[in-house]
Amino acid sequence: GVVAGRRTRRERPVVLIAVDTSASMSAHELKLVACEVTALTARQLRVACVQCDTEIRREGWLASGETLTRVVGRGGTDLRPPFGPEVLRRYDPSLVVYFTDGEGPAPESAPAGVDVLWVLTGISPVVPVRWGRVACLKPRGQRQRVRPPS
Repeated sequence: GVVAGRRTRRERPVVLIAVDTSASMSAHELKLVACEVTALTARQLRVACVQCDTEIRREGWLASGETLTRVVGRGGTDLRPPFGPEVLRRYDPSLVVYFTDGEGPAPESAPAGVDVLWVLTGISPVVPVRWGRVACLKPRGQRQRVRPPS
C-alpha cells in the first residue's frame, strides 16, 4: 500500500551498452565510444556493457564514471549476441545503446519491451536494421551519407 508522507524510491533505469569490437571498428572510433560510455556512466543510471565481435567477449556492470579501458575481440562482426535472451534476462535493460559501424548480421526483430538506439560510427555507416532509433557519432561534415539497411 501507499503510506502518506513517504516516497518510494524507484530503481534507476538500466542501460545496456553494446560495443562492436570487430576489426572494422578503428582505434579512434573506439576512443570516441569510450568517451560516450563515460558520459553514460556519469548519469544516474545502472549501466552494463557487452563487448562483442562474432560473440560476446566481455561483459559486466560499470561503476559511475567508469569507461572502456580495454577492448576485447577484433575479429568478424555479428550484432546479434547482445540481444540474446540470456543477456537480456541477466541485465533486464530498458534501453540498449549499440555502438557499431552497422556492418554485419543483426537480429530480424526488435527485442520485446526494450528500446534500442543504434549509434553508428565511421565515415560510411550502415543502418543494420529497420527497427530502433539511429544516431551517428560523427557529425555530417565528417561522414558520408548513412546507408539504409539492405
